[in-house]
Amino acid sequence: MIKLIRAGLTALGIMLLASGSSVPALAQTNATPGLTELRIGGFPGLPAAQIYVGQDLGIFKKYGLEVTYTPLASGAVAATAVLAGSLDLGLIDAAALGAAHLHNLPLLYVAPGPMDTDRAPAITMMVKPDSPLRTGKDFNGKTVGCTAIKGMGTVAFAAWMDANGGDSKTLKLIEFPVQQTIAAVANGTLDAGLTVEPFVTNGITSGQVRAIVLLKGGLRDFMLTGWAGDSAWLNNNAQTIAKFRAAVKEAGAIANQRPMRADVAAVIAKYTKMPVSLVSSLQYFTDFGDKLEARQIQPVIDASAKYGLIDKSFPATDVMFK
Repeated sequence: MIKLIRAGLTALGIMLLASGSSVPALAQTNATPGLTELRIGGFPGLPAAQIYVGQDLGIFKKYGLEVTYTPLASGAVAATAVLAGSLDLGLIDAAALGAAHLHNLPLLYVAPGPMDTDRAPAITMMVKPDSPLRTGKDFNGKTVGCTAIKGMGTVAFAAWMDANGGDSKTLKLIEFPVQQTIAAVANGTLDAGLTVEPFVTNGITSGQVRAIVLLKGGLRDFMLTGWAGDSAWLNNNAQTIAKFRAAVKEAGAIANQRPMRADVAAVIAKYTKMPVSLVSSLQYFTDFGDKLEARQIQPVIDASAKYGLIDKSFPATDVMFK
């Protein structure tokens, strides 16, 4: 069973770490004889599906690894934990990792995590079924709900809106709990709302909303988050990293199969507490990357700089473990 340790971390942020703030250590465990212990952490739920599959289907053990997974609130928290030595690897978005890089903090990507693809768009805009909102220009001046005003969801939507005749500077963004977004759109509190699965499928099947998938223009086929570690630790543990890359590649390929395998649906339902029937019916279940590629990271870095999540752009290869 995967060990879901509750982090003793708070959202200190990368800049606090850079200024010398300490991060509480996570609980330590002893690896099974013959296996290499690997402490990793990131978002809970569907973004961690490749890890749940890798653990419960024996893939990590096959590659000689014993994985301890810690659910964390954000990429910034994961970055802080990795840099403090509390985790070996963290699931970190390009904006958080970019901020670390621009402040000379040694985080490097080693493997891809969840992707945004045409088949499985990670970020979806929800509107009323009869809403006239359809393309970028229709959203000028509209009130849109999001989980974070400066987050990857709003960056991806702004890029799509600007590429489709709109002006994202006119948006009225409101931070809204993701669990309440569908209802707020349905009752007219919001003109539209950015949300993720399983809320997308629940909203559509209930008839409360319809989805606008951000496919034309803007960000497409990009790495939403990736696995990253401290460069010094990575250089000292190259064999472990090679095993981890192989394991998450295999686990991700299994999780990516459609229709979803019954054993995969059961594993994901176990950790997300969703009914197996819902897991199997998700319209946009997460896709996981096959290998780390600069072309799937660079657009996120560029957009993060353009829309103010980081100070400036830089080559994606600067944050990729060689």
